[in-house]
Amino acid sequence: MMSDVFGNRMAKRDRRALQIAAVGVAVYLLLQYFALPAWDSLRAVRSELPLKEQSLAKYRRAVDLAGAHARDSQTLSEQLRQAEGGLLQAPTASLASAELEKWLSDTAKAQEIEVRSSDFQKVVPDSDGYTQIPVGLQFQCRIEQLVNFLSAIQSSERVLSISRLIVQPAGGNQKQLSVAMTVGGWAKSLESERK
Repeated sequence: MMSDVFGNRMAKRDRRALQIAAVGVAVYLLLQYFALPAWDSLRAVRSELPLKEQSLAKYRRAVDLAGAHARDSQTLSEQLRQAEGGLLQAPTASLASAELEKWLSDTAKAQEIEVRSSDFQKVVPDSDGYTQIPVGLQFQCRIEQLVNFLSAIQSSERVLSISRLIVQPAGGNQKQLSVAMTVGGWAKSLESERK
């Protein structure tokens, strides 16, 4: 009986030891093949996290810059459209010269200036896709009329430039000035320049 009791105890101890060993082996296998590889990959992901954050920040900046460039592009396109509203609209150089000469004559008449002569000068193509259309004018006026005429040219919505301005006293009359000037208007490259 003693050996029976001892055998049962041994069997119980063996069973318990086998159970503990089985649990130990299961824990070892779980750690070895699941927990530790997961921990290592998590550690690897953590070590890559600052690089990924930097990459994300870089991509966000790129997206923000792209949006800013798109907004800048739209703003510049709108400003260009507004500026080009002041260009001469005629399709040929001769019609653009006539358009500018008519506008200058009307502006001079508004200042009570009588234009004595006007001449169409050679158009000057620009490399940026625009053409300068110069018109020469000669007239006599008082100083305040000239100032008002130049002010009207400057404040005009048209894109204009004055490339030549000669002002002299008109004969013996100290109140009158003799003026010779060249005013250039701008147009998009015209058909006659493209041929």
